[in-house]
Amino acid sequence: MQVDTTDDANAPLVQRFRQIWTPDLRVLDPDGFEYDAWQGYWPPTEFTARLLLGRARALARQNRLQDAETAYEEILHRFPRSYVAPEAAYWRAVCRYKRTHEPDDLLSGWARTLHTRYPDSQWRTAQSFTEPPLHW
Repeated sequence: MQVDTTDDANAPLVQRFRQIWTPDLRVLDPDGFEYDAWQGYWPPTEFTARLLLGRARALARQNRLQDAETAYEEILHRFPRSYVAPEAAYWRAVCRYKRTHEPDDLLSGWARTLHTRYPDSQWRTAQSFTEPPLHW
């Protein structure tokens, strides 16, 4: 839905979500639980990938791990160069691990995509605790 943030009648909604900038997009369940949120304008291709990421995050938070894994895989297949692809790769491996409880599903999932395809992403850094420390 679209909300006119300048209309005083919408002030309670603006305050509820502490909205400070537009556009402010959110993926909510029917009760208003927030699965994902992002702000600012995104080019059409990036917006589509970002919307799919929001859907995947919602599925993961609902513990629909196989569906979430598939949704993250769709992002990596359709939008491999998108801004959100490294995040999808990170969470895809997490969902697989949570389903199987096999450490290799997590570690090799990260190694296969984050190390090789997205080595400079923040999501590569987020999993770097699995590696030996660098010696200067």
